[in-house]
Amino acid sequence: MALLPDRPHRRDMRLADWDYRRPGPYAITLCTQHRWHLFGHVTDGRMIPNAAGDMVMDAWEQMTETFPTVTFDAWVLMPNHFHAILRLAATDLRHNPQLGNIVQGFKGLTTARYAEEVHAGRWGSFDGRLWQRNYYDHIVRDEPDFVRCRRYIMANPLNWATDVDREPDLPGSPYLDIVAAEVSPRHRHSSSLPPIRRISESRQGQYEVALYQSVNRRG
Repeated sequence: MALLPDRPHRRDMRLADWDYRRPGPYAITLCTQHRWHLFGHVTDGRMIPNAAGDMVMDAWEQMTETFPTVTFDAWVLMPNHFHAILRLAATDLRHNPQLGNIVQGFKGLTTARYAEEVHAGRWGSFDGRLWQRNYYDHIVRDEPDFVRCRRYIMANPLNWATDVDREPDLPGSPYLDIVAAEVSPRHRHSSSLPPIRRISESRQGQYEVALYQSVNRRG
């Protein structure tokens, strides 16, 4: 089941009559350019980030400071894409950022940091841009839809083998998965790598840290 069903590849994917400052939850998906595997690999249903993956995850957590009226819910980084649920929390939409501004801020921050490492000779380069030009969004309509999106995100590492975003879309491009950049030192010896991370209670009020494994044990 797709998080964002029937996703077009090339056109404006925003709803023309929708104000993307309206309060409520949204699910988003960003894919790397050509869907190249730049952020780590998946082993036994667990996402194992490399140093670039750590950078991307840290940048997403930094968005909580950049956009204080946004509540960040479940999210997961995969080798070549990123899923997240976020909620525009201000009831007066004038106090909410545009959803696209959040995405562009995240893309810009991660691209700049990645480029710094490329220029320093520590990471391999990307082809023109780090992320695809557009992104996919889904306006979460009700609680069952919210639960479906969250479960999809939590199960993403387990479903990697059949993920519609797994295969690179540029023939002859590097297929960087197990052979991607070395696993980040902070995860190299870890036996409890979280396939999903959420913002800690200390940084995002009403939310607790929730690893996929603990959610799965609760059924």
